[in-house]
Amino acid sequence: MNLYAGSDDRFYTDLEVSWHFESDEWQPCMWDSEDGWELVEEGSELVWLWPIGRDELPERVELQQEEHGYVVVDRRGQDDRDREEPEPMVGGRIP
Repeated sequence: MNLYAGSDDRFYTDLEVSWHFESDEWQPCMWDSEDGWELVEEGSELVWLWPIGRDELPERVELQQEEHGYVVVDRRGQDDRDREEPEPMVGGRIP
């Protein structure tokens, strides 16, 4: 399994990279087969991907086995997502 770090502060497995290309979310711009990096277009943004080793993944990132291979799960901010959303306030009081 290959792993990639992205200039978008995300990490990807080769399965995820392939999925982004096949779903047309990413368009290839440039690549270097020898060094393994790729520059892709995502909408109007460019994302640079470069190969990394498993030991280079930060602690907040885990690899999770899915049906067809591994995906990267970023645990950053998970505690915040698990909390209930606050009630909206109108005029300083809860409606």
